Amino acid sequence: MIDLHAFRAFIFDLDGTLVDSEKFHVKALAATLREAAGYEMTAEDIDDFKGNTSRDMMIMLAERHGWALDVDRAVARKFELLYEVFETDPFPGVGEFLAHWRGRTRLAVASNSPAHFVRRALQDLGILADVEVLCTVDDVRRRKPDPEMLNLVLARLGLSPEEVLVFEDSLPGVQAALAAHCPVVIVDTPAAIEAGAPPPGLPVATWPELVAASQAPIPAGDRPC
Repeated sequence: MIDLHAFRAFIFDLDGTLVDSEKFHVKALAATLREAAGYEMTAEDIDDFKGNTSRDMMIMLAERHGWALDVDRAVARKFELLYEVFETDPFPGVGEFLAHWRGRTRLAVASNSPAHFVRRALQDLGILADVEVLCTVDDVRRRKPDPEMLNLVLARLGLSPEEVLVFEDSLPGVQAALAAHCPVVIVDTPAAIEAGAPPPGLPVATWPELVAASQAPIPAGDRPC
């Protein structure tokens, strides 16, 4: 298990990492495409949506199927439908992990979701005020897997890549962390990437395992200054 006490900050992904939100995003996107284009999402579409944004997914499908889709309107409608059903559902162990590290290390979030959604989820989790740096797809030109978002978080924290630990569940998120030269742990949730998909050798842990590692005695000399 990676030594969590060796880092000065944690950078969390949101969807699929902290909260089980993918199911709500998929449901709202499917309803939007059904309304706007009479289209039923396939299993392949749902796989493609993982780690992607609603906007990029809609653009891709519109180009593929030749739709004349008002993407801005469709994205707005998707979030209207999302908020009708969305409940912030943290994975087991997330609450304990965040409670342990609140006030002990610096917390940041880097998410491919828009700021209005991320802020709502973090408020529901009770940690919005504790997140020192919040970076979303609204803040960058290139989403994950590009490292732009993580590089921006590092700049705002004033830390070097080796001083932070990134928590991710998706391949684009892992790729972004590695491109930014940050250590990354793959959080094994029901929404996580399939085994063998990420580069080999990366640590993988469930939230309960990460809670246990948090509560382990701190190795001598390993507490960051």
